Amino acid sequence: MPRYLDIQELQKRIAEGDFTALNELYRRYYRKLKLYGIQFSPKLSSLSIDDTIQELFLWLSKNHKNLHNIESLDVYLFSALKRNIYQDIHKNQSRKNLMVLYTKNSTRPEHEHSAETNLIRSESLQYNKDLVQNLLETLPSKQKEVLYLRNYINMSYKEIAEVMDLSEQIVRNYSYKAMKKLKNQSALNSKIKEG
Repeated sequence: MPRYLDIQELQKRIAEGDFTALNELYRRYYRKLKLYGIQFSPKLSSLSIDDTIQELFLWLSKNHKNLHNIESLDVYLFSALKRNIYQDIHKNQSRKNLMVLYTKNSTRPEHEHSAETNLIRSESLQYNKDLVQNLLETLPSKQKEVLYLRNYINMSYKEIAEVMDLSEQIVRNYSYKAMKKLKNQSALNSKIKEG
């Protein structure tokens, strides 16, 4: 695809049967969908989330003409993934029980640092990740979902309301409460660390 196409143009091309556009959509949204799926449903293994995303795009390739009737492809992708995850959980499919241990270290630093410097950086980064993860774990699941869609996917409150099947005001309330709780928890953790 020679030039960058916006989501509406991709949707139009896919609906017309352009599978290059479908590949581009997959490339742009795979990571976002996977992160959403993992955040939304830690009960499923990473492999199951991959399978669910693959099935979603396979469905799109077979039913691409239906995309003419979809108002927002962004909202559709996340809503469909959420629905499919629910189906996987409730059907108790065998792939739900698969556990895959796979470690991948594909990135090498451009500059070699001493082992001590690398260890300090790694521990600091891990501490910050753990702190953020622990703060997020204190939130109710719907508040976490709103924060993810708002801050990582950059959806509007209206789009999030459509994905979650809630009113826009409730979504705004969840966002406000989540941010307030995270601020309070973060301030408390800072005081504990200093003291």
